[in-house]
Amino acid sequence: MRIEYPECGRIVNTHGCRGEVRIESYCDTPEAFLSLPLVYLKKGSEYIPLHPMQKRIHKGAVIVSFRELADMNAAEKMKGKMLYARREDVLSSGGVLLLELIGLPVIDAKSGRCYGTVTDVERGVASDLYTVKTASGEVLFPAVKEFLKEIREDAILVSPVEGLFDEV
Repeated sequence: MRIEYPECGRIVNTHGCRGEVRIESYCDTPEAFLSLPLVYLKKGSEYIPLHPMQKRIHKGAVIVSFRELADMNAAEKMKGKMLYARREDVLSSGGVLLLELIGLPVIDAKSGRCYGTVTDVERGVASDLYTVKTASGEVLFPAVKEFLKEIREDAILVSPVEGLFDEV
């Protein structure tokens, strides 16, 4: 499922007395969060833009002042709020969000055999691991270029090592 406004962080606290907030970034790195031109609050089905004025990293946390937050009282009311970003801002070079992989079928690139469906994605040190629910159980699939051939909007094409998806 294509996500137009993915979660990019959460306001965890205020910072200082000028309306700055401390943000827990959900991006790959805190620097990636800083590169977002706008972030959004969700109100019902509508996304309300927040305009960052100053952004920085302080002791590993993202600190931002927004035009819409004039002082610490306004910032205090934002604690716990989820922040969203436009898909094209998060994926400036194209690609797919990890969350969008959940529910996709995993298909053999050569034979067309469907092995199962992705139920979870774990960020690993060497590679991501996809949990694939098969007819006989769950299989952890390493998302490395040798096995992962293509990620499409409707499927993940793979060329697994022999025996990986055999009956357990």
